[in-house]
Amino acid sequence: MSNDDYIVVGKIVALHGIKGWVSIQSYTSPVENVLNYKLASPYKESYKEIIISNYNVMPKKIIIQIESVSSIEDATPFINRSLVTLKKELPATSLNEFYWHQLVDKKVINHEGLELGLVESLFTSGESDILVIKSNKKDKKEILIPFINDFIIDVDLDNAVIKVKWYEEL
Repeated sequence: MSNDDYIVVGKIVALHGIKGWVSIQSYTSPVENVLNYKLASPYKESYKEIIISNYNVMPKKIIIQIESVSSIEDATPFINRSLVTLKKELPATSLNEFYWHQLVDKKVINHEGLELGLVESLFTSGESDILVIKSNKKDKKEILIPFINDFIIDVDLDNAVIKVKWYEEL
C-alpha cells in the first residue's frame, strides 16, 4: 500500500512509567476515537502494525501499552512516531460532511469565479473549522474562511474545487 492510503490519526509523544507504556496525542475527535482504529506506524520503508494490549484515557492524555513492549528500552524507539490508519477504515461521512484530509489541496474559488488559492490546512476555532487558504497571489497571504454554511457554497471532491461566498479583495 502507498502512503496515500494512510492518514495520520495521532502520535506517540512520550514514555510513561518503567513498564513500556507510552503517551499518545490523538488527532481524532473525540480524542479517544484513536483507540477504535487499526493502527500502524511508519517503520523503515513500510508500516508496522501497532497492537494496543492495554490503555488508559486520562483527563489530559491517553496512555497505551503496545503488545510485546514491556520496558522503557523497548518503548523508546516508538517515541515521536506517527500513528496512522488506512483511510478506508474511517467511518463513512454523512452528506456534506468531510474529513479534513479530503479538503486539503483543493482549489478554492469564490461565488464570482475568482480563484482564491488552495486549502493548505484546517484548524478548529470555537464552534467551527477554519479553512487556511494559501493565496495564489504574489503576496502569498493566507485567507481564513470558516467552514460553515454561511460561507461554503459547494464542495466538489471529484473536481477538487471548493466554492465559497467570500468578498475579500485580493
